[in-house]
Amino acid sequence: MPRKKSLNLTEAELRLMDVVWDKGSATVQEVADALPRELGLAYNTVLTTLRILEDKGYLSAVNRPAAARCIHYCGGSSATRPRHWC
Repeated sequence: MPRKKSLNLTEAELRLMDVVWDKGSATVQEVADALPRELGLAYNTVLTTLRILEDKGYLSAVNRPAAARCIHYCGGSSATRPRHWC
């Protein structure tokens, strides 16, 4: 039987959210670059986790016209945690 989906943040999700909250908005690459190297997280792992956070309602994906292939994830400021849309 599959596990119930939790709306709470895991430790790994919180690490990524801290990056987005600090920056205001960030691309997948910016989040990946901001994480400690010793975590060894691949780009695809960061992308998957950001998509899960979007599904949970913690992030909003925004397509920026200047970077058509680039998606910015916005999470608002730490004062508005956990939900704030761009």
